[in-house]
Amino acid sequence: MCAFRIPRAERIELLEQLAGWGALLAICRLSVYEGIADRGPELRIAPVAVDVANRPKALPHEIAERLMGLIPTAEAVDGVPIIPESAFNAALHLVPRLAEERRQAILARQRASRNALVAQQRETLDRHYGAKIDAARRRADSASNERIKRMHQGRLNNVRAERQDKLADLRADREPAAEIQTIAAAVFTPP
Repeated sequence: MCAFRIPRAERIELLEQLAGWGALLAICRLSVYEGIADRGPELRIAPVAVDVANRPKALPHEIAERLMGLIPTAEAVDGVPIIPESAFNAALHLVPRLAEERRQAILARQRASRNALVAQQRETLDRHYGAKIDAARRRADSASNERIKRMHQGRLNNVRAERQDKLADLRADREPAAEIQTIAAAVFTPP
């Protein structure tokens, strides 16, 4: 666990939002599986911040991002700052729930994005194969020779089967998934 003092340039703005002894910043690694076959996870950093007070509360995501950005310029403090153990433990206990909320929000965005992509791909497949099926049907209907008619009917059946295979491939892609793990934590204190 690291402890930092909030840099002077940021103190006033951030302190207005911190009610207690400072903020606990947990840095989480988020592994997002987009649901596309044969692709590994996309790794992201997901900061979570908690106001360390008598009753700890979640801080907005924007504050967590700002605190993470302050790490390079923040003043390191020797040892852990004096924070009542009960407040610190309560803040630490809140981190997994907040991290899970972040994971769920990201999954919801991934699902919406994937559903829009699949809908667009399905529409494209329907247009593409619809035109092929219509052309094959017209050829089969207009053929006068029975052998030619059967050949075009076979082509029509093949195009329909190919369309069904492509649609099955779209449905076979996995649902998006995400795993989250806390990898670091730091405390930011007022001066």
